[in-house]
Amino acid sequence: MKTNGKFINISVPGNKQNLELIKDKVLNSYSFFSKNKKNNSRLELVLEEIFLNICDYAYKNTEGMIEVKTFEKENRFYIEIKDSGNYFNLLEFDEADTESILEERKIGGLGIHFIKNFAESIEYKRKNNKNIIIFSVPST
Repeated sequence: MKTNGKFINISVPGNKQNLELIKDKVLNSYSFFSKNKKNNSRLELVLEEIFLNICDYAYKNTEGMIEVKTFEKENRFYIEIKDSGNYFNLLEFDEADTESILEERKIGGLGIHFIKNFAESIEYKRKNNKNIIIFSVPST
């Protein structure tokens, strides 16, 4: 694990037991840039959904590592998350149905809905057999 006070660059086994550790490290890093509780809550939710999606889908039948890095660019706080699991581009999924009554909705997709709507920006790429998600939240 590497930290320089403000930013982190860590790698942990991709299992749900490490979610709290990752959230703690990323939120601590973010606290250097923003005291906005609303942004803090959004960051936590987006991070949790991405991490759990990796555990549930990218590493569905195996366990691999998840790399998490934070950085600042142009007054935005960024989180980069890498895994070497199965291809999974969350941006390819349609928005969840949030208008129909609950009994008529398809199961799933609400986590991706939160990610897409709470992150300020989000991008996905696949490079060297790794899923790479980079998203930002406001620094102020």
